[in-house]
Amino acid sequence: MAFALLGATFLSACGGGEPSTATSSEPDRPNILFVVWDTVRADHLSLYGYGRNTTPKLDRWAENARVFENCLSTAPITVSSHAAMFTGLLPTESGASNAHQWLNESSLTLAELLSEVNYRTFAWSANPHISREENFTQGFEVVKHPWDSSVRAEARAIVTQKVAGDSSNELGKRLGKGEVDGWTLKAAGGLAQPALMQWLEATPADKPFFAFINYMEAHRPLIPARRFREAFMTASEIDRSYKVDVSWVPMWAFSFGLSEIEPRDLETMESVYDASLLELDELFDDLLTALRKAGQLENTIVVLTSDHGEHLGDHHMLDHQFSVFDSLLSVPLVIHYPKAFEPGRDQNPVSNYDLFPTLVELSGIEFKHSRVSGARSLVGLSAPDTASLRPRMAEFPAPFTKPFRPLRRSYPDWDEEPWKQSLRALTVGSDKLIRGSAGRLELYRDGDEERNVIGDHPELRDELVSELDRWTGALTPATLEPIRESSEEHREMLNDLGYSGDE
Repeated sequence: MAFALLGATFLSACGGGEPSTATSSEPDRPNILFVVWDTVRADHLSLYGYGRNTTPKLDRWAENARVFENCLSTAPITVSSHAAMFTGLLPTESGASNAHQWLNESSLTLAELLSEVNYRTFAWSANPHISREENFTQGFEVVKHPWDSSVRAEARAIVTQKVAGDSSNELGKRLGKGEVDGWTLKAAGGLAQPALMQWLEATPADKPFFAFINYMEAHRPLIPARRFREAFMTASEIDRSYKVDVSWVPMWAFSFGLSEIEPRDLETMESVYDASLLELDELFDDLLTALRKAGQLENTIVVLTSDHGEHLGDHHMLDHQFSVFDSLLSVPLVIHYPKAFEPGRDQNPVSNYDLFPTLVELSGIEFKHSRVSGARSLVGLSAPDTASLRPRMAEFPAPFTKPFRPLRRSYPDWDEEPWKQSLRALTVGSDKLIRGSAGRLELYRDGDEERNVIGDHPELRDELVSELDRWTGALTPATLEPIRESSEEHREMLNDLGYSGDE
């Protein structure tokens, strides 16, 4: 199977890239609503054929949208994936990783480009990474979070009601003690809609808007309200879901093969995850309904995607680290904009960082390019795409060291070295190569990621390794900028979410 880098390659910008200057003679630019369902894997959405009806409202709305059925994320973690969507750069090019939780000032973001051509820009993020603390909001005029002082009491009330009677995680105890911070309030997505509507009402209507929203309902700790659990669980199963231990050490011990979790408990965790998706479905529908009633969806591009998925016991793993399997990389992507995307299903191989060149093109920005990336605009793709073997790369650019110290205390004989490696995955058609910095090499075919067939296809293995070498050899690694000192509250928030903390 011979192949090359197929499809239109988009040259994205970093540093020297410059947008064109907007003029009064230019046509009206579309509004953009960019929504990320954080930690959502495509195969658990009924929109993508999942057995449970997790996204009934999204399913109906998507009948008039373009549903991309073969979208991969560029990374299994928040910082790398969001950096890619915001800049069109792969993790190596942006430098954003577990080891460098920062978006370089030199990275030219979509929000910055749109600001230069007279867009109003707004971000509401429930993820502490997507904040000014880590420079991910450069280009946004207004940035809101559920832990902001102006809405903190309301966010607390939302979360307190959801965790009532739930002893599976630490949230209830901490709220009871009066500990209110970003971590305890991340699942208050209902605050996004009023924040966006208030901003729209307070800003000039003669300028287009770019609004980015990140919802964290599907990110650990999962606390969907009981009514969402009732859709998929019996009363006894719901009671069990409030008691299953989902604390950090048991989760990582399971992921590293040091202990087991009862199949029944894994099924319960999966059901709670599905209930969280149903909650997201309602939040998204409420958002669209409010915008529609206010007349704000006219001439508006609506994008729904995710930064990465989640392990739910598959591959004997939980959470979203140490892996580039499709459980983490296969994400939803839906675009509603009839002027450019005919409604229907699209099988083209795409990546979530393709949104950067897509939205640049749709907003009418002419762009001077200074760095090479594999991102391409999704406008005008044929169906099926003649470049069906377009290679797509994903990176887990730096190991996640936070679990190591507590695991060493509990399991002193555990060997952590195999987990201290970065990973890359190259997907070409139905073939996928995974290579680790410490020598890991795996090959999977036809979507079956349970059986490594690296020894069965030596010619294909060598071809994919060569292609991965060509791909990575063309990348220019980012020069990492010094990270500004973050606030104590921000560091505590990330530590509680499991994002940061030294070994």
